[in-house]
Parts: sequence; C-alpha cells; structure tokens
Amino acid sequence: PHRLAWLWLLVLEKWSQEKIPEFVRSEIEFMLLLEELENDVPENVPKELYQAFLHSHSPTITKEKKQEMRAQSLSKDTLSCLWDLLAKKPRLAQALTSYLLIENSDSGTGEYNYCLQKVFTDFLLKTVGNLRSHGAGNGAASQNEMAELVYSVLSVLPCDPERQGGELRQLCEALWEAACGQYSALQEERVLNCLLRPNCHRLVSLYSTVATTRRKEKLLQDAPHSKGSAELSEVEKVMLELFSHCERTSAWKTIYFDCVSNGKHFLEQVLV
Repeated sequence: PHRLAWLWLLVLEKWSQEKIPEFVRSEIEFMLLLEELENDVPENVPKELYQAFLHSHSPTITKEKKQEMRAQSLSKDTLSCLWDLLAKKPRLAQALTSYLLIENSDSGTGEYNYCLQKVFTDFLLKTVGNLRSHGAGNGAASQNEMAELVYSVLSVLPCDPERQGGELRQLCEALWEAACGQYSALQEERVLNCLLRPNCHRLVSLYSTVATTRRKEKLLQDAPHSKGSAELSEVEKVMLELFSHCERTSAWKTIYFDCVSNGKHFLEQVLV
C-alpha cells in the first residue's frame, strides 16, 4: 500500500498545482523504509520506530508532548535491530535514523539523538577493535569483508561532535591504529574519504589531530638520541626525523595533517 501511495504522490506532484505537505512525503518515505526490514524483526520494532517518527515530526502533536516523548530512550529491541542492520544494511540503518534524528535539539532531544548516534559509534568501535585484535589470524577474505563493513558504516555515521567529542576521538584513535598500526587492516585514504561530510570538516580535522599526535609520538620514540639532537626542540626533532628516515609520501602526509590541525602554513613548520 505504501508503494502505491508513493506512486500517487509522484502523480499528484506532477499534475496538481497544490503543494504536497512535507510531513506527508516524509511519512510515506519512512513507511517504505520500514517495509525493507526483514521478517524476523520483532513486531514491536516497526511500531516503535513509526511512533518515534510521529512524535518527532507530526505537526498535530504539541511541542510539550513532543518534548515528553523525545526524552525517552528507544527500547533494547529497537536499538538491537539498528545494530543488526548496520552489520547487514548500513544504508538502510542510516536512512531510518535520518528520519528519527531531530534538528535544533535541546537538552531533552539531544539525549534522544545521542541514543541513536551512539549505536553507530559503538558498532564501529567494536568492529574496528575486532579487525585489529584478530587481524593476524583472519584470512584475507574475512579481513577485507570486515574492512569494507567499517568503510560502509563510517561513511554514513551520524554524529554530534559537541556531545560525542570523547567517543569520536576514541574512534579516530582506533581508526588510526587500524590504518597505520602493526597490521594496517584499513587504508587511511579510504578512512579519510568516509569521514568527509558536505560543508563539514570536523571529523577530518579531529582525525588529523589524532593522526598528527600519534605520528609525532612514534617519530620521537624512534629518533636516535645523539648529543646534538638533545639541543633541538620537539618540532625540530620531528621535522629532522621526517625528512631523514620517512618515505616521501608518509612525510608529506604527516606535515599536511600537522598543518590542518594547528592552522599553520607548511613553511612555518620547516623554517624553524
């Protein structure tokens, strides 16, 4: 029935001069997404998702009633359903969540949004952790499949940097370890591509800050301790080590991340 309603909506938009209410369009689109859920999903989950959508967006519900409902967390069954969707159909999980998240959130709605966003960050932290801890023992096919899952979920990650600052930094630390650590299970270029958002560079900036810090720590740790090096500043030691021992690509990548994170021009980094 919802597919038929969608077709009629398209016909009305084409032939009628009346503007279709935005809520009507959103409701039909959301119902079509619910039909994509698998049959083994508990019966209460689609109902609860639909009620959450109505209480968040319905124009007939008062602001006070919306505030009361928004502050309530979703049930464990519903959050578990979203978790399972991330493992199988990340795009569907993101599409459903995008209709549930509330823009211009206050303290009550912020908690509701955080509950949904945390499912994504927790899933990524667990999957990246598994990728790192079992990297040496897993076959190439299993490794690639898990890495592709990380890329897929990371590319649709909904987040609030202000509320999730600690968790997102922890995620960036885990991503850097998986990309540049012992087993290099992820490709850093693909991780950066997944972190890019239209008109928002905050995730890339956070990752660049983490990457710069970790690379500097590693460079300083590996640098030889000679008599002359003891007189150099930390910046001088890092730059000397970069151009003395690192391959060109790695050196320029580290300098780029450093420039992005501290807002300084490249020449300010080398003319010390």
